[in-house]
Amino acid sequence: MLDNQRDVYALLAGSGVSTLILRGQDDNIRTAAQFDELRRALPRAVVHDIAGLVHPLMLTHPELVAPLITALLDGAGNASASDR
Repeated sequence: MLDNQRDVYALLAGSGVSTLILRGQDDNIRTAAQFDELRRALPRAVVHDIAGLVHPLMLTHPELVAPLITALLDGAGNASASDR
């Protein structure tokens, strides 16, 4: 049983699973500090911190998110220029 969020981070970091971390910089749910903690915990993750977007960016801007997911699945996770 996982006891806390750091246990989840450790499990993900050791899993070898490709991880995509997306954050809208205007997110009012998760803080920048929480985002940075996740980024540090998963140093091999593909990270996009996108200006002008809010928490549910997958719902509000699917046209920006879909290519990032596709790039991750294609093995070219850092190929997108959609960070703003």
